[in-house]
Amino acid sequence: MTVVLNSFGNDTALSWNAVLANLPVYGQVYDTLVTISGDGAPEPDLAESWQVSEDRLTYTFTLRERVPFHKGYGDLTADDVVFTAQKWLEPSSTGFTAQAIRSNVASVEKVDDRTVSFHLKKPNPFFLESLGDTAWILSRRYVEKVGDKTAAREPVGTGPFEWTSTSAGSQVTFTRVKGHFARDADYPTLVLRVIPDVSTQLAALESGEVDVVQVAGDTLKRAKSQNFKIMETRDATQSWVVLPGLSAPATSDYRPQMPWVGDSKDPASAKNAKTVRHALAMAIDKEEIVKSIYAGAGATDSFGYYVRKGFPGYSEAWKPLSYDPDQARKLLAAAGYPNGFSIKLVDSGGASETSAITQAIGQYWEAIGIDVKLSKLDPATVIANNQSRSKSADYAVVYSVPGAMKPSASTRAIASTGGFRFVVNDAETDAEIARIVQESDAKARAALIETMMSRLIDEQYGLQIAVQNATFAVSGRVAGWTLQAGNGSPNNYQFITLAGR
Repeated sequence: MTVVLNSFGNDTALSWNAVLANLPVYGQVYDTLVTISGDGAPEPDLAESWQVSEDRLTYTFTLRERVPFHKGYGDLTADDVVFTAQKWLEPSSTGFTAQAIRSNVASVEKVDDRTVSFHLKKPNPFFLESLGDTAWILSRRYVEKVGDKTAAREPVGTGPFEWTSTSAGSQVTFTRVKGHFARDADYPTLVLRVIPDVSTQLAALESGEVDVVQVAGDTLKRAKSQNFKIMETRDATQSWVVLPGLSAPATSDYRPQMPWVGDSKDPASAKNAKTVRHALAMAIDKEEIVKSIYAGAGATDSFGYYVRKGFPGYSEAWKPLSYDPDQARKLLAAAGYPNGFSIKLVDSGGASETSAITQAIGQYWEAIGIDVKLSKLDPATVIANNQSRSKSADYAVVYSVPGAMKPSASTRAIASTGGFRFVVNDAETDAEIARIVQESDAKARAALIETMMSRLIDEQYGLQIAVQNATFAVSGRVAGWTLQAGNGSPNNYQFITLAGR
């Protein structure tokens, strides 16, 4: 089975340094303590059960019995979990999981060979979410024997596929593991190939070189015209425009002079800024983006930032602002900008649809009198600039986030103390997030999330565009594929079923 990827992420198999883009590459080599279902609920994986202390500060996990590591490195024990967790806690660890664990966990303790306890700094109802995704558990014996450098290139885990070989960063080969506790794959070998050009990807599928290609836009249309079977998961990616300068006054990227930011201490200025944001949102023809750029594989359903349908706190009452360029011009005039203003808009590339959306938005804004300065930056630079704050304060950018991003992302990515600013940072939002994290009752917590998101959507701090489905064209060898709900990347390789079986 050969699956095409756009890249190998940061190409490390170490969970303490891995980013989300590494999941399609190495996720199948490993397992995690818990998995997160499509509705955001934690489910057992390597941990068959867990208990939470009355004060909600200690989570104690009971591990599955007789789960073997690949290549003869013995069965999983609490020692492996503690070893991996200690790596997450090291300040030098830069990965997605490591950052989340360090913010939550004070210490990790082995109780016995099958039991391990995580002690939190303070109660956090979202803690279990941080133990999914790239929170892969590694073999202590293996890493201590070969070192981090080798373990990053030649991973050993407990997952349904065992790493076999890597070819110059362009191809990774895996072998099926028999007797995995979740499911054995139908096929003996999995090959992941990087083919950056989308046209070349589809050509490889047409020639029979590969079995799975992610398609979107024009390539989706082409795949359908050639009668390839399309596998799809809905609401896989949320996209919105991140506007610069929307930060707390004490932060380095706060820009009150920008028309869409305004002075938070001046009610009239703040009101005009909200009017400008509404004008910018109403200038975007979201239905046309779904039709032309997503090739119909999406919807303009509204969403909370990082909160999609099915997640706690989602509300059907959230509606996007309708496309109305005439009203957008009137709103700009009412806010004091009858002749528009200038804005820098960055095309971050990444996916071909991102570039197409960015260019379309530039044209929509120019149509209402905005002077758009369009430029390009690679995705890695955009992320780095966002983390550094001040470097991202001068341009707007289209941001796309996986629909499978966990509910806690709505708190971690919006708080001014977080590592990113992809919506807004302000004191009111920080206070709302503090209440959400402190609330132990699930229903009450969902209500708080809904209240916060309703306010953020009304303000249009991030200009909502649409949700996109993940679509994959597959060869005739593939009979079916159970995809993870809301996941926009290739996943669940062991659940690809072969025709004729």
